[in-house]
Amino acid sequence: MKNRSVFVTGAGGELGSALLSHLVKAGAKVVALDVNEKYVCPLAGVRTVHGDLCNQNLLQSLFDEHKFDMVFHFAALLSSAAEKNPFLSQKVNVDGTGFLLELAYNAGKERKSPTRFLFPSSIAVYGSADKARLRSPLTEDECLQPETLYGIQKLFTEQVGAYLTRRCSGEYLDFRSLRYPGLISIDTLPTGGTSDYAAEMIHHANDGKAYGCFVSSNSKLPFMTMPDAIAALTSLAEADADKLTRSVYNVRGFSVSAAELREEVLKHFPKAQISFEPVEWRDNVVASWPDDIDDSLAQKDWGWSACHSLETAFTDYFLPGLRKAA
Repeated sequence: MKNRSVFVTGAGGELGSALLSHLVKAGAKVVALDVNEKYVCPLAGVRTVHGDLCNQNLLQSLFDEHKFDMVFHFAALLSSAAEKNPFLSQKVNVDGTGFLLELAYNAGKERKSPTRFLFPSSIAVYGSADKARLRSPLTEDECLQPETLYGIQKLFTEQVGAYLTRRCSGEYLDFRSLRYPGLISIDTLPTGGTSDYAAEMIHHANDGKAYGCFVSSNSKLPFMTMPDAIAALTSLAEADADKLTRSVYNVRGFSVSAAELREEVLKHFPKAQISFEPVEWRDNVVASWPDDIDDSLAQKDWGWSACHSLETAFTDYFLPGLRKAA
């Protein structure tokens, strides 16, 4: 990362905020873009830019000025928000992302070395009419019939990015993507995501607030902690291209049902009030996603290994971090 010119979109979100400190420590020159006018990156040496991903003139001017050779693209409407705002999500998740890919491709062509483009995809790309197939861990190439607009848009970007990389034999664009499970952070609360209930359950318990979980108790998803999410992303970003056998990889930490997560929360917060108040459409989205995913290819190709299980996520990450923040 040292001396790389790095562009981070959606820098004020969960992933962006967690990534920036790693980039700065690694010696990268970072420009952080976020649509929130109140967002200011607290790290010295990071240039904060306020703007919309759909502002093509702004993106073009930033590429012209900084000659980015690495992009981390986090700006997006998340799953629940995309379902509520389908046409806005099309503009942001597809049109805005497409133009950013074009800029990265052209920058690599002009520089005569590939722009490395890191894209966080999602287990939302999975889906099947046969729901029984979703109850077993899925590899990267199984059950790719997403039922949500967010999943459709993520899968489309995966395929376009991989195509553009193949099209130029990796000479102009080096597109790399992780299919993330639900992410849980102690530092920020997510907004607009289908898997938000996990973080909300933990934060409400810590704050002494009652929580009505918006999915049913038997709803099950794979998750990972934010430190593991950043470790996966940065290790993929730095992996040698000749070691990678594909553009898109699964990663995961642990798979847990909402009831099992509640039980674990109650071990550490015995007075927590957690009930199940399923919202049908959100519950249906979770049911359309896999219970777990297979990340053996990431382990094989670039040595990926999660640090946190469900138990160690609480003992080594959630609880120490929440106490520190108190």
